[in-house]
Amino acid sequence: MKVTRRLFLSLTAVVAAGSSHAVAQQPILVAAASDLQVVLPKIAEAFARQGGPPVSISFGSTGNIARQIRQGAPFEVFLAADESFIESLANDGVVADRGAAYARGRLALVASRTGAYTGTLSLAAVAKAVEAGQPFRIAIANPEHAPYGRRAMEVLASQTLDATLKPRLVYGETVAQAMQLVATGAAAVGLVASSLVKHGPAAEAVTSVILPETWHSPIIQRLAVTRKGSEVARRFAAFVTGPDARQIFAAHGFDAP
Repeated sequence: MKVTRRLFLSLTAVVAAGSSHAVAQQPILVAAASDLQVVLPKIAEAFARQGGPPVSISFGSTGNIARQIRQGAPFEVFLAADESFIESLANDGVVADRGAAYARGRLALVASRTGAYTGTLSLAAVAKAVEAGQPFRIAIANPEHAPYGRRAMEVLASQTLDATLKPRLVYGETVAQAMQLVATGAAAVGLVASSLVKHGPAAEAVTSVILPETWHSPIIQRLAVTRKGSEVARRFAAFVTGPDARQIFAAHGFDAP
């Protein structure tokens, strides 16, 4: 099955290298979880400044990208938001090896500055508002294929809020889309990646608080080079797990893996 045109035409960004030699090279084809929309282009730019070739990045949900890679998508490097997807691909021989962890994500509770919810920004306060009958929606990524959506459901379970909050949930195809639902006021509250909160295009439209990691399983983000990966793709993968990239990740809401 061919990769959908939407993936390539709507979710692809090309980061040009800083030298004419690099621009002349074929771009590295990278697939990445949508929580990396802000940070990964900056890492690709840093890679280019050190003489690396251009990087073409396609963003989507980790589960959907993993399926597309199994179906033959031409990606050379895959940056997943949950290491279990990389491990599954490695077990089936789809990627060269189990790769390396590059960051640890965090989950944030966000509220629209113009939305229907105006109470204290805490999960307990949101639940009380729902119980009081306040009419608003809560956005999360689709847990069927988005790791941050799965962790959001774990949070509701760990805080025994499933019955209270599940009826109010609306789903974005990715965590970035869930964030957009809150930023536009379509949902008043959301559980999204912290990496999209302070630096993303919708950041100014929301307020946020980071949720305790003890409320959900760790969000260990891992990358791997696929069987289609070139030597320069392996160089990029090594750069993403190196010290320069680690500093950029830290500045955008990620913890060290």
